[in-house]
Amino acid sequence: MASVNEIQTRFNAGELSPTIDGLVDFDPFFNGGSIVENFDIHPQGWLFRRKGTNFVNEVKDSTKKTRIIRFKYNVDQVLIIELGAGYFRFYSQQALVLSGGSAYEIANSFTESDLDYIRYVQKDDIIWMVHPLKGFYKLIRFSNSDWTFNTFDLIAGPYQKENILQTRTVAINNHGPVGTTGTMTAVGHTPFTANHVGSLWLVRDGTNYAYLKITAFTSSTSVSYIAQKEISAGISKSQLYTWSEGEFGLNRSFPRAISFHEQRLVLAGSINETQKIWFSKSADYENFDIDYTSLTADDSFNRTIASSTNDSILWLFSDEVLFIGCSDSIWRAKSSNNSAGMSNTDIDLKRQIAFGSEWVDPVYCDSTPFYLQRGKQKVRAINYTNTEAKFKAQDVSIRSNHITGTGLKRFDYQQNPVSTIWAIREDGQVAKFVFESDQEVNCWTRFTTNGIVEDLAIIPSSKEYDEVYVLVKRTINGTEKRFIEVLEPNFSYDNLNYIYVDSCLTYNGTQNTTLTIGSSIATAGSAIFFASSVGKEIRNLNGTGKAKITAYTSSTQVSITIIRDFSTNSLTANNWAIAIQEVSGLTHLIGASVEANGDGATDPKSKTVNAEGKITLENFASIIHVGLKYKSTFTSYPIESKKLLQTIGSQQNKQLRITELAIKFFTSRAGSIVIDGKTLPIISRDLNDNMNEAPTFKDGVKLISVAGDWGYDRKYSIIQEEPQAMNIKNITYEVNI
Repeated sequence: MASVNEIQTRFNAGELSPTIDGLVDFDPFFNGGSIVENFDIHPQGWLFRRKGTNFVNEVKDSTKKTRIIRFKYNVDQVLIIELGAGYFRFYSQQALVLSGGSAYEIANSFTESDLDYIRYVQKDDIIWMVHPLKGFYKLIRFSNSDWTFNTFDLIAGPYQKENILQTRTVAINNHGPVGTTGTMTAVGHTPFTANHVGSLWLVRDGTNYAYLKITAFTSSTSVSYIAQKEISAGISKSQLYTWSEGEFGLNRSFPRAISFHEQRLVLAGSINETQKIWFSKSADYENFDIDYTSLTADDSFNRTIASSTNDSILWLFSDEVLFIGCSDSIWRAKSSNNSAGMSNTDIDLKRQIAFGSEWVDPVYCDSTPFYLQRGKQKVRAINYTNTEAKFKAQDVSIRSNHITGTGLKRFDYQQNPVSTIWAIREDGQVAKFVFESDQEVNCWTRFTTNGIVEDLAIIPSSKEYDEVYVLVKRTINGTEKRFIEVLEPNFSYDNLNYIYVDSCLTYNGTQNTTLTIGSSIATAGSAIFFASSVGKEIRNLNGTGKAKITAYTSSTQVSITIIRDFSTNSLTANNWAIAIQEVSGLTHLIGASVEANGDGATDPKSKTVNAEGKITLENFASIIHVGLKYKSTFTSYPIESKKLLQTIGSQQNKQLRITELAIKFFTSRAGSIVIDGKTLPIISRDLNDNMNEAPTFKDGVKLISVAGDWGYDRKYSIIQEEPQAMNIKNITYEVNI
């Protein structure tokens, strides 16, 4: 029998696939785990428990699917938009935007089934949207509580190829300036349907052009129109076969892909033209007009990818080149002559990657675009290779191929504090990919919660982290609810930031005024007391002192009974608090079982929120976080000693027994070890901790005798279910072989 101590110093291989747990000659084998759930990996290699989510609001109608999208004007003006069936609502600084005391909202024409098919891009205060079956829309902000939403028409195009059958003619009966109305009639064919209303047409007579929008349907041979540009007299009343129908309309379809690239709005992949790409005029995003008499580099233009497999375009992604995601491959478009940009006379369009894509918008992380391969289970990174002088796509999910579950459906990117791609799985979990190319860190973990994550949107904050908004469908007391919640992924561990429950609400009793403590009277520097303050406690946050409020005198004075002597009788602003035991306002969690953390300590018992949205804690506390419990788990990969590989060989075919774990924690409290079905608590409190206060954070090595069973593929789990932090630098284990 051999006995050895091994150490795991890094966790930055993340959660590894069970299909590769026999690859003991694979270096990530020693730096990952079988389960890394609700833990995150820092690029330096250490393991930290994710923060909980703050409750922001319930969506307008929880019975219907809803989306959230981000709006960013600049780093100081960022909002979250609730996009629902028939409406928009808006959130700023984690609060619903109000108007006249009520939620500010504007109407839209979308149904619940439309929401997943909407694609959008933003520039300045405008969001351009497109639905492949319904049309083009613009959402415009004038202020946070003043928005408009309307359909819009592209200017003069784009158009299909001009008709060449001389027997099929049209005639218009009026000419004049922009806005002129008239009737267009067809001879030799019946081209019009009711769905042509809103579509564009172009009629040509030599070098004279009539740009028309159809406004009403009369019959299959007659429609009404309005002029988009001036119509010259020479073109009206003649039967002409030189006409072109617009590319987009309810009679055909609209693009499935939209992007900005090199100062142009780019559209692609309509249902009728699956391989076609349209580029607007330069810096004139809604103008797809082409000057047929004098083409310039600024004109709009279009191209069709030359794919032999009818490769449908699903998305566009702007980088140094324009990436074109198709069902069977990835193409790229760029200027061929290294000019200032692509134009109608200078575009190089080539197929690059043989791995096709899903209709999921890619995401940019570090300096790399990532996209979802067709099949929804592989994530690929696009990189340029000088040796082949083309782009290639690396499968970054190959060593964690289980992590995408039955498939992914949406990406977003968190830049700070850790560069992370968030990917929503179809089952409502979230796969998270930490990527730092310079540090050679690329690993997967999982985010789970007591519910199904249906959407997410990530925005920068004024602090050192991005805010991660999630839309979660939860079952609360037997009823489905859809909540908008926000996670603040910071490394702050003061009581106010100590949030380790989901759908959390926080009570902060810290008072921004002075307080003078007498033998039986407390006097505040401003009005902060109420009749309901009776029964609550006054706490000194920067020293000792505790008093019970026994009677209300005025908004600045109460009677008190001192429980513990105060170290000073003059308390300055923000250094004292009103502590409570009954927490109210939890109406979104009525009937749910919740956990609470008060002043850093776990409240000993789970509570059920009553019909008034209240719970009563076991103890008074000044800063309290209440919400739903979530479980964080790190389960090791099968134990294998590097030290013994060269002497006795691999331990894959040998019986092992784990006898001891030494975990190097920092800023951690509580938790447990699970091994061979036995659960061993990680004791936080020691003899140096004060009673009636949270135990100090655990920093340093915690030695735990585990006495595991003999067997093959030995593993252990470290679990945190309490509303407490857990951060792990390394793990040393003693194993008998």
